[in-house]
Amino acid sequence: MEQPRNSIAKNFIFFILAISVTQIPADNFKYNTFNNHGVIGLVNMPSARFNDSSVYGLTIYDGTPDQKITFTSNPYDWLEASVFYTNIQD
Repeated sequence: MEQPRNSIAKNFIFFILAISVTQIPADNFKYNTFNNHGVIGLVNMPSARFNDSSVYGLTIYDGTPDQKITFTSNPYDWLEASVFYTNIQD
């Protein structure tokens, strides 16, 4: 059965309003997290942002074919340093 055009228009307007009200926290200082490689960014995409000074992080990644442990430090607000150990399986 086909939906009436009026019902489709109402659903579309509701969808647009629902999207416009929500905020997407993609790239800001509050939601920055370390990715698989120990730098700030999404899964495999680094960001140009740095954390404030005295921020430290530990990342443990168990993937295939690599396993990785990364310690990341921001001793200054302009410097980010990472040390990692990786284990490549097979």
